[in-house]
Amino acid sequence: MTDCDERTAVRGWDQSLEHGHAYLRTAVNGRHRPQVFTPEIIYQTACMAIERLFMAFLMQRGSLPANHTIPDLYRAVRDVVPVDGYLRQELLYLAKFEEGLCAVVPDASQRPEPKDVDRIVAAAEAVRDFVHGHMSGSAAGV
Repeated sequence: MTDCDERTAVRGWDQSLEHGHAYLRTAVNGRHRPQVFTPEIIYQTACMAIERLFMAFLMQRGSLPANHTIPDLYRAVRDVVPVDGYLRQELLYLAKFEEGLCAVVPDASQRPEPKDVDRIVAAAEAVRDFVHGHMSGSAAGV
């Protein structure tokens, strides 16, 4: 690690990065199998990718979020580096589904639909690109 103090990094960040890539590949490829990968499954898989990618970024810097929700991950990342408006907007877009799916009584109007799938995957890809652009050293190439 060249730009990051090794003493502050949380062990396992590299595995988190690998897992994020794997979840993202699954979401990307799942778009081509809608009979198996429903919009909700694509959403959940994309969110797992986002969570793992952001966690790798934060762990490498020795920083951890309060929780692992999209808004909490966003705030933790934003506290480390500036987050551009596009990525913030896409994370807010994803958070509306999180609220609907994680509620005690899920709100059907907040469930992802087929029309949302490409944007959901694009948001996860934007997180990957953001993380790769801000990872220290050669870590982003995992």
